[in-house]
Amino acid sequence: MKRTCKTAEVDPFALDEQPPTDAKVIDRDGFTEVTLFIDAERRLQLGTVIRRTDGELVGEYFFRDVELVKAAFPSDTFTAPALRN
Repeated sequence: MKRTCKTAEVDPFALDEQPPTDAKVIDRDGFTEVTLFIDAERRLQLGTVIRRTDGELVGEYFFRDVELVKAAFPSDTFTAPALRN
């Protein structure tokens, strides 16, 4: 899956943070293209490639040695009320 951004973006890498707005940080870390590699059968992210507007590589991250462990969760673990708690 490929995503192309209209302007350079910077990922804060934390769900509770806002993306940086400092022009120097955006110049240094900004990207305009993100390619995600997803295992279609298991729906797991296997990798990410991030590039700048000019195609320069910002970073590549691949998850090659993933071991799936079947965990036993109570049936109400991922319900809306349980997640609110």
